Amino acid sequence: MNATEWDEAEITAKGRKFTIEAVSTKGGADRPVSQAELVKKFRVNASYSLLKSSRVKGLVGLLLRLDRPDDITKLCETMTIS
Repeated sequence: MNATEWDEAEITAKGRKFTIEAVSTKGGADRPVSQAELVKKFRVNASYSLLKSSRVKGLVGLLLRLDRPDDITKLCETMTIS
């Protein structure tokens, strides 16, 4: 592993210093998350919501095109729980 994949945390408690190194999480500039990983994470998190899976699938499609919306009404309607 290269140096950008490791994070270090240091805590001082009661006069003692504790340091831990751990593999850094993805999502920063040095370790970006792929679109597929974002979609997977969104689906997992959405599975805990009240949205039906068919709505989640529609939301994924709408969110992937969020940079070019003609009208956000469809996005708002899809996110609304009725």
